[in-house]
This record gives sequence, C-alpha cells and structure tokens, in this order.
Amino acid sequence: MAKELDYLPAFILHTRPFKENQLLMEMLVAGEGRVSVIGYKGSKKIQQKPR
Repeated sequence: MAKELDYLPAFILHTRPFKENQLLMEMLVAGEGRVSVIGYKGSKKIQQKPR
C-alpha cells in the first residue's frame, strides 16, 4: 500500500484543501507516475503591529 519514496523530481498537478491544515496533492513523480499525497500547510504567525 503506502510506499516510501526517495527524493525524486516531481510536478504538482493539482492541490485542494483537505481538513483544517492539510492539502491533498496530485503529483506526477519521475519513475512512479501519478501519486496522491497529503501535505501539511505551514502555520501562519500573527504579527503584532509595532506601537
């Protein structure tokens, strides 16, 4: 089922939101073909304006 991939060149074909802080991505990976992966979005820090 799940297979760990080494670092391979890939193109992101499509992304869509998935849950609160995740993305569902369709990627075209060299030597593997089309692969669906779930990735996490980075958290955004709220910056206060200087007073």
